[in-house]
Amino acid sequence: ADKLLVDDFQDNIETVKKDRKLYVQNGISEGEPTRKKTNSLELLPVEERFQSVFSERFISLDKTQSILSTSYEEIELKKFTDSLEAFWRLLFRQKSFRPLVEKGRVAPLAKAFQDYVVLFRSSKIKDGQSTTISSLQDSFPDFFVKGQRSGVWYKKQPFYNKTFRKPHWALVDKQYLNCTFKKPSVRLRMYARANGLSAKSVRQKNVLEDTYDRITTEIIFKERFFENCNSITRTVYKDQAEGPAKQVFLYYKDHSIRISGKTGIPHWKPSKPRWPGIFPTVTVP
Repeated sequence: ADKLLVDDFQDNIETVKKDRKLYVQNGISEGEPTRKKTNSLELLPVEERFQSVFSERFISLDKTQSILSTSYEEIELKKFTDSLEAFWRLLFRQKSFRPLVEKGRVAPLAKAFQDYVVLFRSSKIKDGQSTTISSLQDSFPDFFVKGQRSGVWYKKQPFYNKTFRKPHWALVDKQYLNCTFKKPSVRLRMYARANGLSAKSVRQKNVLEDTYDRITTEIIFKERFFENCNSITRTVYKDQAEGPAKQVFLYYKDHSIRISGKTGIPHWKPSKPRWPGIFPTVTVP
């Protein structure tokens, strides 16, 4: 057997049963300087707060509009900024984060979230189009297999033209949760429990969310942000009305986003060395 594949397999076996956790304790130094004013982080405008903690990994509304070649009305901007405030409270109300926020301890917070991005999932893109798999393929063809647009197997599936239920903010993880030994629903519960979050606020991505997240982060960072795996989404479909439901999953191959589907979990194989996993998303319920 290929030694690199064996080593990869052994490494994943060791980590697959561990909870993915924000280890905020790491990096906290008593000698670290704090901001002069108590609660100074809380007093900043909400976008500045996120910018302080996430730096370039906070994809602001301005950046989102630029990426998608779209624009929001003033009333929309206010609504989306208000929802960002609610999102801040969700993430930083936890006991482990609260003292750091109150004292303006940015460094340990930044370290805790170093593998995460905060982004806005917009329900519209260029020319006012609804955000769908179809419109993303039209607007960002370089992310997909060239020449495949007219013949994709999923073009007739309902999820191809579905948009987001509503625009929303999301915290997305660079690392996937390996689902070799545990179902996605179990891994999500473990993730929520390990991070002191409600089960309702931790979600499995659907196929549109997964595709959108990959495109927007790669445009911002000019490289892939997410680890490669068989990313299992919560999107399902049927080839026939009476047939079994099949799960949609995504992966990278030959510099393109691939969308596939099958019954059951797409497990690791020597010929297809991609682990089955999910990328958890934290959102306001």
